[in-house]
Amino acid sequence: MNPESHDIPCTHGFHFLIRDSKLNLITTMRSQSAVFVMPIDIFLGTLLQEIFSNELNLEMGNYYHFSSSFHIYENEFKISETILTKKSTINFEMEKLPPNIKFSHFNKLILIEKLIREDYFEGKIRLENLYN
Repeated sequence: MNPESHDIPCTHGFHFLIRDSKLNLITTMRSQSAVFVMPIDIFLGTLLQEIFSNELNLEMGNYYHFSSSFHIYENEFKISETILTKKSTINFEMEKLPPNIKFSHFNKLILIEKLIREDYFEGKIRLENLYN
């Protein structure tokens, strides 16, 4: 982590609990944007829960998400108002991961993310070549 960065990790932790043969997850956050960051964090948490459920041959249980400070930044006011006033009947559910997808399948993805973060590709990354 860059000591001069103002980006402080917001995730306190992931607490996985097996109850009634199901894997439950409690995520705790220090702070987060309710508009732009929370949906990404919930997706990440439930993806990890699903991967570990597959790894342990357990059903997914409940997901709980806690944050000590939810906030909306000034540049998020307009989208927030749109979200709150728009009437929507869209229901969206992600497809389940195939049960044979295990954590080991993500090793290549983790390596690619690390290389991108460290600018190994010097800004010249071509996504279509990553999985060849």
